[in-house]
Amino acid sequence: MTEPDGRRLQAQAEQLRGLIEAASVESVSDDHAVRVTVGPGGAVLDVEVTTRALGRSGDEIGELVVAEVKKAERRLNMELNEKMAELLGAEGAARVGGGLDGSGMPTLAEVRSEREALRVEREGMEREQER
Repeated sequence: MTEPDGRRLQAQAEQLRGLIEAASVESVSDDHAVRVTVGPGGAVLDVEVTTRALGRSGDEIGELVVAEVKKAERRLNMELNEKMAELLGAEGAARVGGGLDGSGMPTLAEVRSEREALRVEREGMEREQER
């Protein structure tokens, strides 16, 4: 891999990290009783229960919240996959996307493995430059 390729990869990785860190999706129940916002890794950033939920049991409201969180997670994963495809191309997105868990985010082990691979690659490039 040449130095420009390494720089391009690093820039893409930084862009991807920024996209993931800034990602969030809002989902609203059909009757507008519940609104949730989900961020990276399925983190629930906000839950709003409106007056339209009045008269419902706690269990019913809880089920609505869970359903909207799941819906928001699916949308967030789809949006991130689309952005990854735009950024990395179909082949690169498939490579990264193939390692995504149900949350749409790479697992900690996958992130560490990729980081190590990039470190080894960078060291190899530096040795080549020294020659």
